Amino acid sequence: MAALAGRVLEVTGPVGTTVSTGLVVPSSASNLWLRTHGIVDPGMASLQVNSGPWIPLSNGNCTIEGLGAKLNGIGGPMDTLCFTVPGAVLVPGVRNTFTFRFNGSTGTETAFRILDLNFRNAQGQLVLNMSEPVQPYVSVIPSVRSPSFSQATVDAQKVLGQQLWTGGTLRSSWSGPGIRAKCADCHTTDGRDLKYFNYSSRTIQERAKFHGIDAAGATAIAVYVESHGTARLGSPWNPPYQPAAGLDSLPIANWAAGGGIAAVTTNETATFNALFGGGAPSFNFAATINTRQLPIHVPLPDWNTWLPQVHPLDYWGDSFLPVDSAFKILRSTPKEHFQVAQANAWATYLGWAASHLVPMNGDTEDSAAFQNARYSLAKWRLVRMWDALQTLALEDSGKYMFPWPESAARTWPGSAGTAFQAAPQLSMTRQAPGSLRDSTAKTFAVRSLQWYWLQLVLNDSNHRRNDTSPIDWPYLMGQIFHLWEHDIPSEAMLISVMAKSAEAGTSDPFNPINAYSGFSAGPRLGWIFGSTTHASWSSYDPGFRDSVIGAFVEESSNWTTLFGRNHFIDVTGEIDPFDNDNTPGTPTAPPWIRSHAGVISTAESLGYSPEVIQQLKDFGAQLWPDATW
Repeated sequence: MAALAGRVLEVTGPVGTTVSTGLVVPSSASNLWLRTHGIVDPGMASLQVNSGPWIPLSNGNCTIEGLGAKLNGIGGPMDTLCFTVPGAVLVPGVRNTFTFRFNGSTGTETAFRILDLNFRNAQGQLVLNMSEPVQPYVSVIPSVRSPSFSQATVDAQKVLGQQLWTGGTLRSSWSGPGIRAKCADCHTTDGRDLKYFNYSSRTIQERAKFHGIDAAGATAIAVYVESHGTARLGSPWNPPYQPAAGLDSLPIANWAAGGGIAAVTTNETATFNALFGGGAPSFNFAATINTRQLPIHVPLPDWNTWLPQVHPLDYWGDSFLPVDSAFKILRSTPKEHFQVAQANAWATYLGWAASHLVPMNGDTEDSAAFQNARYSLAKWRLVRMWDALQTLALEDSGKYMFPWPESAARTWPGSAGTAFQAAPQLSMTRQAPGSLRDSTAKTFAVRSLQWYWLQLVLNDSNHRRNDTSPIDWPYLMGQIFHLWEHDIPSEAMLISVMAKSAEAGTSDPFNPINAYSGFSAGPRLGWIFGSTTHASWSSYDPGFRDSVIGAFVEESSNWTTLFGRNHFIDVTGEIDPFDNDNTPGTPTAPPWIRSHAGVISTAESLGYSPEVIQQLKDFGAQLWPDATW
């Protein structure tokens, strides 16, 4: 990172906390440029340059760049943002002082970070590759770092820290009411998540004080977390499990750290290159698209987003205790006595046990509190699963969990779709105001897609259909299609998911699908074309577009030839009896025949080549031979 030389400015503490750094501004600089993490609430952060006025870092004062600009900027679903601050008055040629202030938040945020500080010139180019070192905000724990403390003192603080982590009395915020949850209830049982994701001691201390722990206790908690044996492999701003090339070559311990925010691409070129190996477009549904290493242009949720905002115990009370007990039993099971098959059953049980809480309020409550409780319950399940898998070292036990040749070694257990169920589209019943940052349809859709894609990375069904678990493919495809509605081209993501859903049936090819299991040649085939109202593939050469679609239809046809037409359609549920008028386009034709005819019509109106049009007609004749194509 440019001016900060790989270091980070961290602003955390009570309202009004400031952090400053100095830097000589190049003569070619026109605008200050920042990469930030955690500025998710408009007004929570301000900037002062030298002795100038304080500038709130808001959408009105900042020019948001990249994907963040299309996703509502500050307050939207993007946790890491890049932007310029046109109102920041720079003095070129001399050392300028940049001061950042935490103004408080309407949510539960208590920190933000400046990951990079740079400048854009008049041509819009970044000026700095590397500059003089600056002094970041460094946290030091005296009991650990200072030689003036004995080992006995350090050990005593570890004990106190563990006691407070698992049993300390907390409140919801600086001046909020008391809560029943403990640190270990929302985080991992032993605090390893904060060590693994490299949260600074300062952040841990300030967050503990935010929840009502005094300064001495907050330091003890930080000492306890730091003493955990897990390695510091991730970071607060690097999304867990973010796909990246080469990630599988690293030790399994590195998987959760992901490829880093740098692995998030600026467009889908890298996705297509990885999908086709840099060659001509082709598909092989019997092979596996490795979504752990398939780069995408959407960041997955960061660890802060994984953590529940409200613990289920503080919303549902004692009714939640049986669910919590189920986790604690599994978490305490020694690995040598733990059969991996139990993880599959436990994952499913945890989902069932947690779901019984929701009907207590019904599905008609609109309050943000209820919607947040539902969302937090789903995220609590996800964190509990991560805790157990890390503790029991099970993330590379896929061949034992799913004993068939096509399964992956690195995978999460179960068919419950733990990450999939965290999507607001499923965990919430509606978009209540205040339930998701800016509460817009765009944020709702993108957050859902992030969780859906995380599930695709963690457990992509391992070539086995299981109704709508662990992935409900139409839901995932639909959320990607929504990106087009918001002017975010995502053709590579969608074609990848279409191919992955087709993979879901290849380990048992003679088992007919139902309407929800994987790819089916009904209306979902048309999604890869886009529509006349939502321009898709517009940034690609028509020849490349046609070759991608043609290759997909060709492989679909190959599988139909090998295993029959009921491989991609449900004979009982997706085809009407052939005693109707089967002429495509007529009102009495079966609905899925009419749908395929609509796909052909859309492809024609979007200018696809005659060869692709003929492929679609031939494929229709394979699936519905009694129809006239």
